[in-house]
Amino acid sequence: PYKRLYIAASFTPLVSYRYLTGSQISNRYAPATDERVWRNNHDKPEFGFMAGARLGVNITRFMSFETGIDYYRHRYRYETGNFRLDASWVPLGYDTVSTNNHGEIMKNYHYISIPVQFNFMPGKRKLKALIALGANIQLQMAAAERHRLWLNDALYSTTTFSTTWSTNSLLNV
Repeated sequence: PYKRLYIAASFTPLVSYRYLTGSQISNRYAPATDERVWRNNHDKPEFGFMAGARLGVNITRFMSFETGIDYYRHRYRYETGNFRLDASWVPLGYDTVSTNNHGEIMKNYHYISIPVQFNFMPGKRKLKALIALGANIQLQMAAAERHRLWLNDALYSTTTFSTTWSTNSLLNV
């Protein structure tokens, strides 16, 4: 049966990971290729999610107008390997690197997204193709960054930085 209004809800798990190529990074202390290689070796996959709700109006049997609201949480994690805390010379003639010292940086991004789109559903079967045309406005609600440092395998420090309601918005078509 043909219904005029419809409501939908969704939940989607997300995996955030990036692999950098070219000269996407500029660092005044190191060449871009060195920074890119370091990040590609230390970035770790992290899980997030998207949850949303939609309200739609069927204009015809094959076309509808839809809007809604989505919440996204993206996370990124970097792990640093073993590192040296000082540059002292060891009597054996080489510097030592502790295997018990390491760090972690966790970044959390929170977005609200407002999609507005027309849906076209050709066909008369129960299983139909969906062609969507529209725009999506994304607003960054908050961003947080947590730094943790372990010395001799014991948590030494945790530092958190956060911002809220960025003025950055994105229009996708």
